[in-house]
Amino acid sequence: MNNTTAAALPFSPGVDALYGSMCLIFFLVGAPANFFCFLSFLNQRRTVSSFTYSCITLVDCVICVNALPVALTYFLGRTAFMFGSVVFCNIWGMTHRLLSSLSIFYVAVLSISRTYVLLQPFSKLNLFLVQVVVAIHFVSQVVFVTIPFWEKGGKFIYIAAFATCEVVDTPEKRFESEYNVLSRITYSMPILPILLSCIISVYIIRRDAAQLTDSLRRTKQYASVTIVVFTMIYAALNIPNTSISMFGWTNAIDQIEPTGYLLNFIYYMSIPLNATVNTLLYFIRMHTIRQSLAVLVDNIAHRRSFHFTEIFYNFRNGTVSHGKQSFKPSKRQQVTKVGETVSSPVTLMADNIRRPLKDEDTTPV
Repeated sequence: MNNTTAAALPFSPGVDALYGSMCLIFFLVGAPANFFCFLSFLNQRRTVSSFTYSCITLVDCVICVNALPVALTYFLGRTAFMFGSVVFCNIWGMTHRLLSSLSIFYVAVLSISRTYVLLQPFSKLNLFLVQVVVAIHFVSQVVFVTIPFWEKGGKFIYIAAFATCEVVDTPEKRFESEYNVLSRITYSMPILPILLSCIISVYIIRRDAAQLTDSLRRTKQYASVTIVVFTMIYAALNIPNTSISMFGWTNAIDQIEPTGYLLNFIYYMSIPLNATVNTLLYFIRMHTIRQSLAVLVDNIAHRRSFHFTEIFYNFRNGTVSHGKQSFKPSKRQQVTKVGETVSSPVTLMADNIRRPLKDEDTTPV
C-alpha cells in the first residue's frame, strides 16, 4: 500500500538536486563522523560533559542517517519512494520528531552544566542525577511522539511539498490541544535557558580571561569557549524553526517564498546540517578526537588488524591502545598538570606529533 501525496507546486529540479545532494552529504559525512565522535566520547573518562556529548553525537548520527530517504526523494522528483510504505513513513516521522526534541534538550543540558561549572569552579555536578533526568526526558518524549496514534486515524503521511512525512490531524482531534501544548513546550522551552547560559558563559569567560593562572582553569575556559561556539551554531540553525512554530509564521514564509524551499530548509534541512557541522567543531576544538582519527588513519594505512574501539583512549587505566598493542605512557610522555590526559600513541611513530597534550586539548571536565 502506497502512502503518497502528489506535488501541487512547480518544484525546481535544480534546487531539488541541491537539497538532495546536501542530504546525501549529511548521510555520507555526518553519520560516520558523528558515530566516530560518539565512540570517542564514550571511551573517555565519564563526566557530565562526555556523557552529554555522547548523547548528542549519537542523536546527530541517527539524524544524518534519516537524511538518506529525503535525499532519494529529492533526486527522484519528489516521488515517495521509501516513504511510500505506511510503516516506514510512520517510523521515520516519529523518529524525526523524537530526535529533534532530544537534540535541543541535550544542548540545553550541555549549556547549563557548563555555566554551572563556570559559576562554581570548585563544585562537581552529579553525573547520576543528570543521567536520571536524561532518562526521564527520553521516556516522556517517546510518549509525546506517539500521541497521534492514541486515537483512530492518527498517522504520518508523505507530503511531497515537504519531501518528508508529517503528522496529520485526525477527525476526532481528541488530543489536538494537548499535542500542540506539549509540542510548544518541547521545542520552545529549552531555547531560553540555552541563550541565557550562553550569555552568562560569554560574560564569565571575558571577565576571567586575564585572571587565569593555573592549567585547570585554562582548560575549563577552553572547554567553555567550545561549548559557547557549539551553542551559538545550534541557536543560529534552530531558533528560526522554533520561532516559526511558536508564532505561527508559516503563512508569512509561504507568501515570501511560495515554492516552500525556504520553509523546508528551516523546518528540516537545518537539523541535519547542524548535526554535520557539529563534527567539524569537534575535530577543530578537541585534540583527543583528532588524535583518535590519526591513529585510525595510521592503522588503515598500514593495514593493521585492530578492533575499532581500540583506537580510542582508555582514560580509566591511563593506557592508550594502538593496533593489537596496549601502551602505558612513560613518565616523560605523561602530563603532570591537573586535568590533562596522556599523550597520543602517535608519538611512538611520528616526531612531529611527539608532544604532550596542551591545556586546551583535553575534553571538557
